[in-house]
Amino acid sequence: MIMNKSLVHYGGDIAVSAMGAIFSIILLIVLPILGISQGIQPIIGFNYGARKFDRVKEALQSGVIAATVIAALGFAIIRVFPEQLMSFFDSQNQEFISMGSYVMGISMIFLPVIGIQMIVTGYFQAIGKAKQAMFLTLLRQVILLIPALLILPGYYQLMGILISIPLSDFLSFVITGIWLFTELKALNKKQLTH
Repeated sequence: MIMNKSLVHYGGDIAVSAMGAIFSIILLIVLPILGISQGIQPIIGFNYGARKFDRVKEALQSGVIAATVIAALGFAIIRVFPEQLMSFFDSQNQEFISMGSYVMGISMIFLPVIGIQMIVTGYFQAIGKAKQAMFLTLLRQVILLIPALLILPGYYQLMGILISIPLSDFLSFVITGIWLFTELKALNKKQLTH
């Protein structure tokens, strides 16, 4: 709602339509990653409870690698074929295709790291750390994105909206990485004492 209001104000109906199409494309990339995250959670949870920490780390690593490959592949397709992807939604409107290609190029710069954040969120959920999982779930699209959408367009208009997305993606990736590093250090200590 906040993004659409800003898009209408700074980019008009074409910008809103283009962003809607882009989010549909991103959903096709994110859904398999979400499936991987959901699929490894029982494996991580069972092995964490059984104190088989090598298997926990192996499942986490496999999930991160698979998610990164999917996200990177999606990113490559978006970078190479933006006009073709946008023309699936409206092949007649050149302004829509141009705007969508431009918006996609800027707003999806950090797409390859989105999968890692999703997998790590699922990891925290699987090991019973609900507060951490909830925080990471809300981090990217609520805690970081909404303030960026409220502040940056006032200074940079449409570009402020577009850079809000990669900014929240990058910051959530960094915060998630720090939390994961800390968690893996604790897991290694548990493994040594087991």
